[in-house]
Amino acid sequence: MSHSHSALVLAAGLLLVTQMPSRMAHGGNGERQRVQQGFAFVSQMLDREVVSVTDLKVFKGKIPYFDRSRNRRKSVIAGMTEATGTLSSDRIICRLELVEPFPVNEDSVFTKLMIANGRECNINYAGADKRSGIETAVEAPVEERQLEDTAALVGSGVWYGYLLSKDLPEFSALVEQADWSPGEGPREVVGLHGNRRIRITFDEDVPKRPKLVEITYADPSREKVEPYALHSRVIELSDWGEVAGIELPRKVLAWDLGCNNKGELMTFAAWSTLERVGPPVDISDHYGDFFTDIPDGTPVQVNDYMGIDFVWDDGEIVRKADGTLLSSLIGEPFFESPAPRLLMMALGAAAVAGLLLWRQRSRG
Repeated sequence: MSHSHSALVLAAGLLLVTQMPSRMAHGGNGERQRVQQGFAFVSQMLDREVVSVTDLKVFKGKIPYFDRSRNRRKSVIAGMTEATGTLSSDRIICRLELVEPFPVNEDSVFTKLMIANGRECNINYAGADKRSGIETAVEAPVEERQLEDTAALVGSGVWYGYLLSKDLPEFSALVEQADWSPGEGPREVVGLHGNRRIRITFDEDVPKRPKLVEITYADPSREKVEPYALHSRVIELSDWGEVAGIELPRKVLAWDLGCNNKGELMTFAAWSTLERVGPPVDISDHYGDFFTDIPDGTPVQVNDYMGIDFVWDDGEIVRKADGTLLSSLIGEPFFESPAPRLLMMALGAAAVAGLLLWRQRSRG
């Protein structure tokens, strides 16, 4: 098992929720416009390098968000991660760099991950100092919602518009598809999307700014105590200001109630702070333009071609035997017996599953 599968990373990725069906709806246009304007920063964060630091704490049992100040329980897992992400405006390319734990110490490790063209390349270094060498290099097809989950490792997905990456679509689609209506007071807007209810509370002093987002089941009876269940999420948006010409919340708290992989009730709290937003950039879909420091000859495990040796060569993944590009092999029939290949694929998938970190955090 690689360093990337630390207890913190594994705990952060426990909540893996089944994607809920969406529906097209045409609720109140006034409420829809208000929500859209409140989250105008989302579209401006695309095609930019975004750096955030997230402090994660996991508690046993359910601690409601509104009772958090009275919580006296000690966290069972705690740690910080620095994430540097870039998501393309068409939402098909995602680059991510992780340092965990953060601040850097002798136990810190560094990971680079890129998703493009329906595939992922994941490089785990032997330490936070990349010069200490590469521990594992894995390439694989992307699973359903994997890009959303990966992007959500930056600020719990909020700055990229993934309020609940497994259950809800990206923000522009959510705004159009949800059925929006007035809430209980002038500061509230309520949306319904599939099986989820979204209540947004706007700031009293600056009414255009969303302050709190509460995501629950529209039908509370759906809250099951079972492995990977996610019952609710509360998102707190604070410390609004201008960064790189964008007005946005510089701090985000994601407070999730649900179950771990054993079906035990847990509380997952992630405090994220925005450190930097870079200028707009053109994001290449070529691995070699992102992984610029991989030595030629580095072995690369390709999960859907287990049994064939691949290596890194001049920014490309090639078959070691003859230098054939992996990209030219994808889709070609695999000529070996499928039984051992499927077994090896399963083992390979397990090796990278931990990198679907706060899977998201939505947990997803």
